[in-house]
Amino acid sequence: YPKLKGRRQPNAKPDTALGYALSIRRSFKRIRPMPKASALRTAIVGLMRQYKNVYGVAELAPRRKEPLTSAMWASVENLASGSSLRGSTVPWNPTVSHVDRTVLRIGRVFRKTGNRLGEAGANPADEESGYYRRSSAVLHSRGCPQPDASREQWQRAGSGDSILLVVPTSKTDQFGLVHCPFPCVIPYDASPSSAFQSIRDIELTEPCVGSARERRPLFATPEGEPYQGHVLRQRLHQLVTTLFGSSMADVISFHSFRIDLACRLLKVKCPWEVIQLILRKTTPEPLRAYSR
Repeated sequence: YPKLKGRRQPNAKPDTALGYALSIRRSFKRIRPMPKASALRTAIVGLMRQYKNVYGVAELAPRRKEPLTSAMWASVENLASGSSLRGSTVPWNPTVSHVDRTVLRIGRVFRKTGNRLGEAGANPADEESGYYRRSSAVLHSRGCPQPDASREQWQRAGSGDSILLVVPTSKTDQFGLVHCPFPCVIPYDASPSSAFQSIRDIELTEPCVGSARERRPLFATPEGEPYQGHVLRQRLHQLVTTLFGSSMADVISFHSFRIDLACRLLKVKCPWEVIQLILRKTTPEPLRAYSR
């Protein structure tokens, strides 16, 4: 009840929600006795007091996801293959496991782009949102875009080159009119754990050319299908639980990459409107929450 927000008036007090109950009361009071407004308020106060006594006052505080910081991500990158993960019988092994390798690749890219998990191909059932296809990744080499770069072109990529990651449609831009004209730019980085190398590895180890690039997800299963969100979320949760404990795992998700990117941009005094564009937010309010 204390967390209720108005749809058209976000700053409206929770008491305004009683308007629904009172309208029902007015409609039905001729048919049967209905409680008065004061009785409804008293009942709500009593329920809140019981809730506070059972769960504690901190339970009523807003719950937000926390950033997955650079130091935390370094711990994930340095986790040895074969390490046991809490809550899983399958050890961590990105060299062998396609899921583990995909979680690493998505994390490396998200740290640069601030994408939502659904944009990684994990939410194909959402008709209002798109997800990255292989055609979304365009190699920009020697000053020219290469929409269907060959294996040799990917291998020759070096300093000064980049990957233009064309933004898919999303819940904030369902028709590609707002954010899609601005691709994410991932500059060349020779580090094996960089976002550039992660996408180039996909291109080299899982070749896909021509019209097939329009259909195949960028982060695809071995069968060429989009990963389901719960599979990726579960693996990340197991990673964070193992490295940082269950309490931290409760406030870390793939959304934490977006929060961390916003925090890093705020730290270097990037203008609010630029951060809003990079993270593809319709309003700046969430950024103010991130900046806490």
